[in-house]
Amino acid sequence: MKNCPTCNAESAGEAQVDLHKEVQELFSYCGNAVDMEKVLWDMLQSSISNPEQPTEWRENLERTFLY
Repeated sequence: MKNCPTCNAESAGEAQVDLHKEVQELFSYCGNAVDMEKVLWDMLQSSISNPEQPTEWRENLERTFLY
């Protein structure tokens, strides 16, 4: 747990992060996991297959990782 943000926050002088709260906020904003997967798939598919809106390989790599 050496690199745990909630464990090292105090010693680093930063505000402590509540990961559970952050995850809940993410899901309340984006919906459920299935909805997030659909959005990520649409982003990934459009970036790979749309010649009118080309994206850099780094963006495609990041989107692939997220998906």
